[in-house]
Amino acid sequence: MTGRTDESRVAMEGPLDDKLRREAEFWENFDLNSLQYGTPYWVDVQKAEYLNTPKRYIWCDPKIEAILYGAVKEALFAALPKEAVRILDVGCGAGWLALELARLGHQVTGIDIAEKRVEIARDAAAGEGFSINYQAIPLEELEVQVPFDVIVSYGSLHHFPNVTEAVAKISDLLKDDGSFLLVENSGNLIRDSVNWCRKTILKRDDDSRSPYEDISTKTLVAAVKERFRIEKETYDLAFSKVLAEVFDFACPKLPPHYSYPLLRGGRALDRWAAAIGIPQGEIVFMQARKK
Repeated sequence: MTGRTDESRVAMEGPLDDKLRREAEFWENFDLNSLQYGTPYWVDVQKAEYLNTPKRYIWCDPKIEAILYGAVKEALFAALPKEAVRILDVGCGAGWLALELARLGHQVTGIDIAEKRVEIARDAAAGEGFSINYQAIPLEELEVQVPFDVIVSYGSLHHFPNVTEAVAKISDLLKDDGSFLLVENSGNLIRDSVNWCRKTILKRDDDSRSPYEDISTKTLVAAVKERFRIEKETYDLAFSKVLAEVFDFACPKLPPHYSYPLLRGGRALDRWAAAIGIPQGEIVFMQARKK
């Protein structure tokens, strides 16, 4: 069996504060509801099913997720060491990334504050024959005897209440010259305009979004640059993610034979924008080395 670890499971030392508790409950309820309709890609990307849920129709399609995020996932996996190493997945959620890392033969630890999400991740890994060291614990409470070779965070750090402290803790948990791989949301003019419309005109906010959804990625990127030596920094999804959200809101039942080609067209615009740097894409991939 691959993907094993010798570290013990650790529970949280104390209760979460109110906002963090609501953050955890938001994502636990999101996952538990989604699992009623099949296997989401954020649980097991290789067994993902289309989820015909009443809400967020377009985001429940693994093919759309692959169109939008396939390239950045390829970049993340290409940046991993070829040999098996010790990896920490920060904000692992329901476990798709930790599971993929274990499938590659790495020794994986995954942490998240949402206990029910960790249970989902642990069950999915066990079902595939992997023993991943999942812990329901805040990042700041994690202590290890041996630093990690690689730390990854995929779309999670912008949900942390203090990203500067989180990045500092990540640096502390990483071995000297260890690698930090980050995929995060990154605001741009298009995204800021959409958020303004959602909040001000559509009055669509709290019930469909987690409490920490709008943490500034600029602050996060600056914190990473302060602690780490940047080897690669790329931006993507300047147009296609917003296009997908327009479908989600305005025409959620758009048939795939229309939505897939339109989103692939959006991806072509994304690549053009990435080549010239205008507008900046709204996700960032950073490959960084501990100073």
